[in-house]
Amino acid sequence: MSTTTAAPATPLSYKILFVLCVCFFNEAFTFSNLFSYIGFMVWDFHLTDDVDQVGYYAGYLGSCFSLASFISSFWWGKMSDKYGKRPILLIGATGATLTSLVFGFSNSLWMAMALRFLSGLVNGNIGVVKGYTSDITDSSNQAKTMSYMQLSWGLGNIMGSILGGVMARPCEQHPSFCSPSSFLGKYPYALPNLINTFFSLLGLVMLWYFIPKQSSSSSSSSSYVRNGQVEKDEVNGLLAVVDEDEDEEEGLSAFKMTSLSKEDDETHQGVISVQLLRDSEVSAPPSDQRPFWRFKDAMILCAAYGALGAAYTVFEEAWPLWALSPISRGGLGFTPSELGYVGAINGI
Repeated sequence: MSTTTAAPATPLSYKILFVLCVCFFNEAFTFSNLFSYIGFMVWDFHLTDDVDQVGYYAGYLGSCFSLASFISSFWWGKMSDKYGKRPILLIGATGATLTSLVFGFSNSLWMAMALRFLSGLVNGNIGVVKGYTSDITDSSNQAKTMSYMQLSWGLGNIMGSILGGVMARPCEQHPSFCSPSSFLGKYPYALPNLINTFFSLLGLVMLWYFIPKQSSSSSSSSSYVRNGQVEKDEVNGLLAVVDEDEDEEEGLSAFKMTSLSKEDDETHQGVISVQLLRDSEVSAPPSDQRPFWRFKDAMILCAAYGALGAAYTVFEEAWPLWALSPISRGGLGFTPSELGYVGAINGI
């Protein structure tokens, strides 16, 4: 009776995976950071004296980022295929850093809306990070990798909600920390956005130094080296050795690529792939050129994902507006800190 053993999971570069998780964390942090104080920010713009009208303006502000992301996401995806994912990730991280920095100093609704819209327009990192993750994984490690990504998103939601709520209006919530006449008193929403800027800048630096340069998707993403030479795999960050055995009569070449430990180049971690290629017939399989809306399963998944996203966003926007309303008006009278703590529970 023969037993089959599962093939070992393909080795991953955890350095690259960590950087991608940081990017995902920053996206969630940027998205959730605002909702802990969005109602208070709109109220401080002095657009209305009626607290019931705050939600009307907050809805416009809250939707700007998602609307811009919806408009630009397909374009950023095409650009990442054409120019590689690394430059697109760098552009997105740079845009998030700059817009977060300036957003905290917004003194009008229109300025705040323009910055949030610009942030979503230049930042297509959510889709690009998922695409990059797909490029460096296969069926043996994809589920584990995506669980790390989702964990990063949840952690970003938790930290964004807490720090956004605790750090907003610091002179009112923490009178011993600063006075109303101080810098933070004049710009009560600068501190949470400066923290957001710090995380975005950290992600930008990590992307620059730790994500390897790669060609567009039309080129091979791995480096195959013949005659036993050792080279670094540009995508997976591995050291690899490729041995070639050639059969001249049959015109076949056998390539064996084995990963080597970075700590010990003599230690073989396992065979990644063995390929038999007929030299005269090496060609890439034809790709399916149908438009994406012709793929039924993909469209069903997109519709389900969109419905879940809509429900989540409705809660994220409606909940703080109700909670900050005075108890006499049917609300809970929450402070930004209390809203942040509840938002963190939602992230969990």
